[in-house]
Amino acid sequence: MALTYNKVDIRGVAFKDVLGEVLFSNNTLEEGLVTFAEDIKANTIFTDTGHTVVLQQYSSGAPTPMGNIGITDSLITPKKFTAYDEFNMEDLRTGRFSRDMKPGAWNMTSTEFEAAVLNGVTPYVSLAAEQLFWNAATVATALAVAALTPDVGQTSVGVAEQTYVAAAPVGLSDGIITKLIYNNWGTPGVGARVKVAGTTITSSNIFTEYGKMYTSTPAVVLHNKVDKPFIYAPYSHLAMINQFNSANTYKSDVFVVDMVNQRYFFQGLEIKFVPVPENCMLIAAKKHLVWCTDLTDDLLYVEIMKKQNNADDMFYKFVFLQECHVRNQKFQTLYLG
Repeated sequence: MALTYNKVDIRGVAFKDVLGEVLFSNNTLEEGLVTFAEDIKANTIFTDTGHTVVLQQYSSGAPTPMGNIGITDSLITPKKFTAYDEFNMEDLRTGRFSRDMKPGAWNMTSTEFEAAVLNGVTPYVSLAAEQLFWNAATVATALAVAALTPDVGQTSVGVAEQTYVAAAPVGLSDGIITKLIYNNWGTPGVGARVKVAGTTITSSNIFTEYGKMYTSTPAVVLHNKVDKPFIYAPYSHLAMINQFNSANTYKSDVFVVDMVNQRYFFQGLEIKFVPVPENCMLIAAKKHLVWCTDLTDDLLYVEIMKKQNNADDMFYKFVFLQECHVRNQKFQTLYLG
């Protein structure tokens, strides 16, 4: 069984709380940081358009066609994931969880264990799903990116991109950042995103590096009043931003921080902290980043029961569908150092 229980046999009382590890919550789901497309099981087509319009002098005769109508279809089929493990309540019989087991040798069910411990598995599943959504790379993509000759060109894969994909967690599908690095828009390894060459970010240079990314972002994205973009940044930047502001108290060029609501801004763009690696940032509109699933509530539903009727072994199980999609990649700005 995969139940590790470093127990102390009950001799007196047990403190009421069962304290779990301190974890970041799944901000992507809880704060709705991306677009969620539900009821997607297989072969859903996402269509993006990009047009070129050319104005020409009027002629009373037949005009000359100019411009281009661009349409791109992407076929999305979410992958099916499961989180599964087994345990045996007999292992709990002499520890604190025996207190709420009913009398009788047959009764080994602890509601405290199920409520306090097994339900505590849910945040881990949710966080693992969030990690894969942002960072995963399939084995095939990792091999393909590693085989490329790195280049500094705007649409090509460089050393920083190769380093990122090589360190990415292995997934059944590519995550958001991997898709921005290596997405087949006609030519493998050629991405349409805006590429910003970064460096190691510290509390001293963080304002400069954010500015580098900001000025590289297309104006049509920055000045969109309907779909205001976010800056997606790693959790470590929260502390760095606070340190930078403390060291530059009397300067005007600092990050704006709403300490009451714990909201951070750079040049009017709100910063959202997500589980991307160090020295990785992204400027994108929420509607362009899509979490494709059957039902987001699946990440919160756990099944707990006996493995079979003639044994006392038990299991927990989560089942959910997940895939990510980046729409109109040319409007996304990816910073990698």
